[in-house]
Amino acid sequence: MSEDGLCKKFVSMISRKRRSDEDIDALSGLTQRFPKVIKTFSHEDLLKITEFYKPNLAYVIEYDITSILQNLATKNILTNDEAKRFKNKEKFEGLAGVESFISDIMKMDRLVSLWEALAEELERFPSPNLTLILEEVTEWGQKLLVDIQASLQPPTIKAHIKGLYETHKGGVSESTRSLEDQASLDDPNMRAVDFETRYTELMVIKHYKRTYSERHHELVKMGKTHAKLVEEQTKSKCERIWTEHLFRRSPGNETAPRIVFVSGVAGMGKTTIVQKIMFDWARGTQYQRFAFVFLFKFKELNLLDTEEEPQMPLTRLIVRHYKYLNDPRLKEILQEPESLLFIFDGLDEYKHTLDFTEQRLCSNPDDYIPVHTLVTSLVRRTLLKGCTVLITSRPTALEALDMKNVDRFTEILGFFPKQRLMYFQKFFGDADRGSEAFQYVEENAILYTMCFNPSYCWTICSVLKSHFMTPEAERGAAPRTVTELFVMFLHNILTNHKRQAKDQRGILIKLGKMAYYGVVNRILVFYDKFEMFTFGLQPVLSSPFLSGFLKEILQRESTLEHTTYTFYHLTLQEFMAALSYYLGPSGGIKELLEKLESSQDGQFEILTRFLAGLATPSVFKTLGGVMGDFERKTAKQVLDWVKQKAEQALWGQDKHEALRVCQWLYETQNKRLIRDAIGQDLKMDFSGMTLSPLDCAVLGSVISCCGEFEELNLKETNLTPECIRRLEPGLICCRHVNLASCRNFTELCSAFSSALTAEHSRLTELDLSWGFLGDAGVSELCKDLRDPNCKLEKLRLFSCRLTSRCCSALSSAVSFPQSQLTKLELNDNNLCDSGVKRLCKGLRSENCKLKTLRLSECSLTSECCSALYSALSDEHSRLTELELHSNKLRDSGVTELCVGLRSENCKIKRLSLTKCGLTSGCCSILSASLSAPHSRLTELQLDENKLKDSGVTDLCEGLRNTNCKLESLRLDSCHLTSGCCSALSSALSAPHSRLTDLNLSDNKLENSGVTELCGGLWNKNCKIEILSLSHCHLTSRCCSALSSAFSAPHSRLTKLELNDNKLGDSGVDQLCEGLKSENCKLKILCLSKCHLTSGCCSALSLVLSAPHSPLTELDLSINQLGDSGVTVLCKGLRSENCKLKTLSLASCHLTSRCCSALSSALSAPHSQLTELNLGVVDLKDSGLTELCEGLRSTNCKLEKLRETILYLLTLAITEGLAVVLSNQILHETGKQSFVVLLVVVICEQIMSCDPSGVQPAGVKVSQGLTQKFPKVIKSFSYDDLQKITKYYKSYLSYVIEYNIMSILQNLVTKNILTNNEAKRFKAAEKHKGRADVESFISDIMKMDRGVLVSLWEALAEEVVRFPSPNMTRILKEVTEAGPNFFQASLQPPPIKAHIKGLYKRHRGGVSESTRTLEDQPSPGDTNMRALGLETSHTELMELNLLDTEKEPQMPLTRLIVRHYKYLNDPKLREILQKPESLLFIFDGMDEYKHKLDFTEQRLCSNPDDYFTVHTLVISLVRRTLLKGCTVLITTRPTALETLNMKRVDRFAEILGFFLEQRLIYFKKFFGDADQGSEAFLYVEENAILYTMCFNSSYCWIICSVLKSHFIIPEEE
Repeated sequence: MSEDGLCKKFVSMISRKRRSDEDIDALSGLTQRFPKVIKTFSHEDLLKITEFYKPNLAYVIEYDITSILQNLATKNILTNDEAKRFKNKEKFEGLAGVESFISDIMKMDRLVSLWEALAEELERFPSPNLTLILEEVTEWGQKLLVDIQASLQPPTIKAHIKGLYETHKGGVSESTRSLEDQASLDDPNMRAVDFETRYTELMVIKHYKRTYSERHHELVKMGKTHAKLVEEQTKSKCERIWTEHLFRRSPGNETAPRIVFVSGVAGMGKTTIVQKIMFDWARGTQYQRFAFVFLFKFKELNLLDTEEEPQMPLTRLIVRHYKYLNDPRLKEILQEPESLLFIFDGLDEYKHTLDFTEQRLCSNPDDYIPVHTLVTSLVRRTLLKGCTVLITSRPTALEALDMKNVDRFTEILGFFPKQRLMYFQKFFGDADRGSEAFQYVEENAILYTMCFNPSYCWTICSVLKSHFMTPEAERGAAPRTVTELFVMFLHNILTNHKRQAKDQRGILIKLGKMAYYGVVNRILVFYDKFEMFTFGLQPVLSSPFLSGFLKEILQRESTLEHTTYTFYHLTLQEFMAALSYYLGPSGGIKELLEKLESSQDGQFEILTRFLAGLATPSVFKTLGGVMGDFERKTAKQVLDWVKQKAEQALWGQDKHEALRVCQWLYETQNKRLIRDAIGQDLKMDFSGMTLSPLDCAVLGSVISCCGEFEELNLKETNLTPECIRRLEPGLICCRHVNLASCRNFTELCSAFSSALTAEHSRLTELDLSWGFLGDAGVSELCKDLRDPNCKLEKLRLFSCRLTSRCCSALSSAVSFPQSQLTKLELNDNNLCDSGVKRLCKGLRSENCKLKTLRLSECSLTSECCSALYSALSDEHSRLTELELHSNKLRDSGVTELCVGLRSENCKIKRLSLTKCGLTSGCCSILSASLSAPHSRLTELQLDENKLKDSGVTDLCEGLRNTNCKLESLRLDSCHLTSGCCSALSSALSAPHSRLTDLNLSDNKLENSGVTELCGGLWNKNCKIEILSLSHCHLTSRCCSALSSAFSAPHSRLTKLELNDNKLGDSGVDQLCEGLKSENCKLKILCLSKCHLTSGCCSALSLVLSAPHSPLTELDLSINQLGDSGVTVLCKGLRSENCKLKTLSLASCHLTSRCCSALSSALSAPHSQLTELNLGVVDLKDSGLTELCEGLRSTNCKLEKLRETILYLLTLAITEGLAVVLSNQILHETGKQSFVVLLVVVICEQIMSCDPSGVQPAGVKVSQGLTQKFPKVIKSFSYDDLQKITKYYKSYLSYVIEYNIMSILQNLVTKNILTNNEAKRFKAAEKHKGRADVESFISDIMKMDRGVLVSLWEALAEEVVRFPSPNMTRILKEVTEAGPNFFQASLQPPPIKAHIKGLYKRHRGGVSESTRTLEDQPSPGDTNMRALGLETSHTELMELNLLDTEKEPQMPLTRLIVRHYKYLNDPKLREILQKPESLLFIFDGMDEYKHKLDFTEQRLCSNPDDYFTVHTLVISLVRRTLLKGCTVLITTRPTALETLNMKRVDRFAEILGFFLEQRLIYFKKFFGDADQGSEAFLYVEENAILYTMCFNSSYCWIICSVLKSHFIIPEEE
């Protein structure tokens, strides 16, 4: 289903609901009478009536033409083909198409059927206009024709007045036939534009007072959502009034309206409507019942009633405006007031307040009286009774008026979507260009929202016209940012709208400060007597200048009327807030930037964008000439801040923050700033994020500013083709783009094509791994690879579901003459032997430039090896690297491959045969290949093959050969023993040996083998630099030989790995002897998990401080060094001779005691340490404080403090750390590149502390918790452990799911689980989520007591770095309360025998009332059905029906009985005597008519005392009534604002559905897991719908809409 289709379904469900039964009953008389009346008209009469109502009917029918057409087709009035034709006409032509449909019906003699169909639609059609039309036709009957005829007749003008009439009509025509308009925004000269060609119909409705909720939604919604919301709301709730019908009588009225008010906010088109009325009257097309129309503008009336002429008669007022009416016949004209229309435009601009209750009125047009009294007298009908008066005004000017005298009160809503497009087309004078500009605006939600206001529409069109009217080939860029358009808008107001005000800059500053106050406090509506007064705006409220920014809403609260103000949209409010900082002194900008820095919820995101966008020279130039100089100091501070934030974010780990700063940079359009902030070598990582097309446009623009860009990582972003198109300007600048796991890349290929084939594309490396490309996708991609402009050198297609079918296309691509491809990775694809054979054809081509080919895990066997060796030995082959690991090549395949390796044409340098099922049988032929005269092999990977000693012995023959060029050899996990070491030693010491890197880890070499190997290492011919001997079953006995080897005069060894061997302190002592030698060149020594203690640290310290020590990296992790050992080690670190840069002390049993020594080492004058890994360590406050001292030192060169968990920090220490890491410190010390990777686990209560720093009760963790808990948990019996684990299972699964990987690793480390078991649990959790985590806990519970204890111990260890308040609370409860604390909660309360019956009856009643919930089967079905439910609540709203005048008070007992009648029993009082066993639930406090005051003094203490119901509730909360009972109250947040929450023990918040719950809800709603999952997948792909699903109510709506679609079989 398309997004548009879904939108229509939502609209039909939300806005087009069937009328209520009450409405239908009220209309039943009309629907019965109308069909009889309509049949009384002749065909000619029906034609006249239909023509008269045609625009009204078209508006009504367009609302749901499908239903009307279905009705007519069902009655055989239309054929199905005719209905489809009319529907298509409406679809493509809109309202004009509907009017055409009505015209066609009029020609078909089917008019009665159309009207009958409309009457039948009335029941479900919530359109006030349709109701009024049918009422009018029904009530007036035949008299309607007379009325229609009269409205079309021009007035009778006496012969002697006709000349004056024609003169007046000509004068009005001349003054209204054109509009004044600027040629462009930069041209202040006005030009005349034909009124008719520019005028666009405005939406006018009968005044409708929106609710607060409706108004709020209008203010915060944007784009098409906003437009749809307003349009649907208007059509369903408001009576539309066409401009030409303003003076037409309404149904039920005998006469036409005489006093008409038109209300509209600033810029909404009030004056334009007045001109339209005058224009149509002068042309003779409308309003012909008026002989004379007089227009007066209130702002011009301000110039009258001066001291010289304080009063004047109406005749003089008319003559002052129409000099040609200075004629005796004017008095005769005024004697027929029914033919006169007086229009007064802009009441809000009038200096007098009209008082419609005024007693001193005028009745004679010749009487002298103040002008405002003349206006009042016309409205009150004492002067020229029978004339018609139209007054236009902004809403606030109507606030004080008595509107009883007003017959019609209308409101202008501005442009609906179709009118917006029409306005653009008319403004541009070219439909295509106007549509193009409109499409540009439509894509920008903020601009599109603003277009409802004609004034804004004009501004946007004016800004865009110069761009879009330029031929496409000559165009520059369109206004790119929202800031640019808002600046243009402001410039227009300040220069072209002629709104005068003293100190415009001062007003704007005040306005901006109020706007900022609103943004900070989330206030959208401002009161005249509060915010407007506070910010000094009240004195200028009447200023026309101010109305350019504010619209006024008359909002009634209680019994008082308040004038309130809102910005046109929240976005404009944020723009004005940002602007104020550039207009006023720069002092406040620092505080603002600090606030922006501390905000985490995105509240200031748009404000920040505007702040960045305004800090540009172009803005200063545009606005500076009108407003004076901007604060350049502010701009510099903002841009410096943006640059600093950009550098931090783009080089940091927070992807969302990086995207945000890119949006700020984009707003600046400052290429130099962007280049400086990003640099050329930056790698941007947005992997795993959801990027919109707008986000991609921003990234594309920002990256393009850099010219060259290193890497863009978009892995797992699931981009759309539109996203790729928007990214294109940036993609062609990137050297490396990662689109791995973008599963729909097949759809993206065409969009991505232009980025690959662009002439200036710099794209040389592309990763499409895990992209589900398939063969078809790769075939498409290969077309681009064959393009001459394509510069791609490296292509990664790991695990793309490829088969042999795509290999021909790949072969063709790599052999294309212009191909630049040098590296192709095809790992983990089912290419099979046949695919590789096809690929090899391309490899043999002279055009092929491929140097690296990776075919690991491609389901290959020995059959493909013949083709591979043929390719390797081809004279044109350039292949230097071939990766074949994890394929079943076996010995026979490698034997064939070696034929190619021995060829003089073969250029292979690196060959990977890891895990290829090899044995010693292939080693002889491999040896021969190594020793072949033309062999170029420098790296060979043979790990994880069963070569055994005999195979390595054979291999060593080749290693000793003079032709052998091998430098790196991997033999780890090859089932070797000491038996092969003699051969290896011999190979290492061979005169021509070039081997520099040898990996023998995970083999059982033992001491004897290594001792033998050292003989070769000691030899002067040995060139080994890197030796890996981890997990080789070594002890201290081999250390002397090793020490001797790397201290030998000719030793070149720089890296030695001895991890996971039982060397002990004595072994390290022996190694240290060699390390101190001046011959030793060892730089990296790895001694992780070597059973070391503090005993070896003295020797290591001496090594570090030795004059000749070259050691730069030392790994001592997972050893029991303790604080004392590290303290000793630090002596060496402080030495001026120490060159150590990287030190790992993870899991070395450290505490805060070693921090002083570490701090001293870090701050030592000669310290070279740049990376320190302390692993999981409890530093406590004191340790952290000491460590910070070292970090602050100017001598400290530390760049990475990795994986450190700082446990139980207080707020003060956290702030102290922030100071240490602040930019100020970084700049002072010159450590610009300081990158601190701290996983700081501060319990959540610190994050949510109030300003006083007090933490919520019950959450703070005692520092001894992790020490006490293991002792307590071991004290439980197996049965108790089972009960506790079962009791907490749901909590534990929630906590464990957060990071199950870490828990499993912990259990594996302790040998509680095997690796395979851990993998099984992890895989299950990945696919089934929390359900399988609970299953994992259940499996652990089935094991013995020791395993269960280990699980709890693992959780306790995790809490150190596990930011979960739930886990902390569980451990605390278990530690403090012991095994019996939860037993009581599982026990039912003891019920006395004589109360048991009442107890069961109550339980049964509650069960019956809560076991189901009511639900609609579908949105269109009003019948309810019952669905199963497992929870219940009762509504506090029902309490609104109590405490009436008849019963203002009642006791608690009566309140209970009112709700549970079966509890009307004397035993109720006995029940209430045990309050500890009672739970009172009050649901929906926000719906309660009383405000609860928890500080109230007059409270109740006896359940039989009479009190008001709200006092009973307060007394229960205050614990004066039934002390010890439990009370639960639910409410919306707003109702809590005035409450004193000190009495509340637990304050919880519902967040709605998390991700997993959303899917579960869909499955349950659909009643079919597969269909529910399918629907959820659809919603998941739509960002807006998916976001809405956190709300259960929205979830229901979405499911209801989608169910009818997804339960239909797919083929239908």
